[in-house]
Amino acid sequence: MLETLENTEIDLAEISDIVEKIGSGPEAVIPILQAIQTKYRYLPTAAMERVCELTEITPASIEGVSTFYTQFRRDPVGEHVISLCDGTACHVKGSLDIHDALTDELGIEGGGDTDPDGQYTIQKVACLGCCSLAPAIKLDQVTYPNVTVDGVTTVFHDFEKRESEKGHEVALPERIVVDHGSEIRVG
Repeated sequence: MLETLENTEIDLAEISDIVEKIGSGPEAVIPILQAIQTKYRYLPTAAMERVCELTEITPASIEGVSTFYTQFRRDPVGEHVISLCDGTACHVKGSLDIHDALTDELGIEGGGDTDPDGQYTIQKVACLGCCSLAPAIKLDQVTYPNVTVDGVTTVFHDFEKRESEKGHEVALPERIVVDHGSEIRVG
């Protein structure tokens, strides 16, 4: 399915336009990859091959840069991205268990990161910047604090409700932060 998806989405003329704007020398590899990543949300194989045809950039250079920097994805990403904080506070508060609950809920198997329907992709991030609300996840632009293994289903229901009501004048209720008791953190 990914190959079919990849082959039908890519307009090679757009890749030519990107190269024309940015340049064709080896120094342009990162800006070109960033532009392609912005356009397609990942780096399609056909686009990378086209870059090599149009520029002085070698396949080895593209492979090295695209696998070294974590900002680049080589596989298609789901329609919605789940950023799972794995920083110290979230890790200590159970982010690995949250990851397992997310993959179970979405039916992701074999160490993959995208559900079979291509709706959700899970990516671990170093920090979401809300350590006092750990563990936290961000679904597209919506941050969910104090996530529990049992609360993962509720997070998806809330997110899907927000998505279905996008563009409507319906005011969604504020998220309720559950008080789990007093806590002292020393950092």
